[in-house]
Amino acid sequence: WEVEVFDRPPGTPASRIRQHIRREPMPASLPLLRRLRELTPQSTFIEVEEYEALQYLRGVRELPTVASMYNVDSQVYANIYAMRERSRVELLRDRYHLSRQRTLERRYARRASALLCVSEADCAYFLSRGAANPVLVPNGVDDDLFQIPANAASRSDVLFFASFSWQPNVDGIV
Repeated sequence: WEVEVFDRPPGTPASRIRQHIRREPMPASLPLLRRLRELTPQSTFIEVEEYEALQYLRGVRELPTVASMYNVDSQVYANIYAMRERSRVELLRDRYHLSRQRTLERRYARRASALLCVSEADCAYFLSRGAANPVLVPNGVDDDLFQIPANAASRSDVLFFASFSWQPNVDGIV
């Protein structure tokens, strides 16, 4: 495997304007876009992980794409924003941020050859937004690998790291 690292570019006024016009999460790395275009002729498909990487799919339109979302980020942030008090300016900023997230999710859910979703709820959300091919790949635990020994202590403590502002985590712990 070869790994290439591209630093996130500093935001210039022009790059920030382009970012907002395209409703993308951050200014795109032009060297990364160029490199993706160079690699396209020798590639079979491209896979992107998570919300912020979706914007790079615009540079490789001719390849099949797999997008792995992990969560519906716009729903995660909507839950987080709903739990805190905000000024009027913060409320407007948060609404704008959610609007950009939803636009990007919808755009690439429709474009991806396969959209990997970790729950039925996420699949349903993306289907309702026009996803061309959502594929359910549920999170889970290998019961054999993590089997609790019969002679384990009889304690009932559970150590769980997660945000309870995200409903699937709440469902998972219940």
